Amino acid sequence: MMQNKDMPMDIVWDMVARMRRHGMQELDVRDDTMALRLRLNPVGMAPVATETSSDGMASIPSIAPSSGTVVRSPCMGVALLAHPLRSAPEVELGQDVGEGDIVAFVGVDHILYPVLAPCAGYVGEIKVTQGTVIGYHQPIMLIGKRNNIL
Repeated sequence: MMQNKDMPMDIVWDMVARMRRHGMQELDVRDDTMALRLRLNPVGMAPVATETSSDGMASIPSIAPSSGTVVRSPCMGVALLAHPLRSAPEVELGQDVGEGDIVAFVGVDHILYPVLAPCAGYVGEIKVTQGTVIGYHQPIMLIGKRNNIL
């Protein structure tokens, strides 16, 4: 490891990629001058709660598509379902989206990274809340396919 210097981010991203490739959820790196701990969310993680029902159990908005595509975070940061300059979220549950539409943002310091819909469909489930700290490639929402019957 490097002595008396900050670790370059490309090395950290490389470690994250290797952790994901090998199914690791936690990594500790230490030497005489530094310590680094990386923790990744498991691929099948439980969604973050957005509401609490009357019985005290947490629930999350969902219209449960039978099949769909997971929208994943492009980087680690803070989930922003609404742009900081707007009060309305980018998308809402059940809303139709097109491939490439901005469905959310990930904030890293003062930089906003757009989260794009990987396919056309509808927002079937939102897995994070505004301001949640999220990991690289963490599921943010699920895009369902509509079954158009003529």
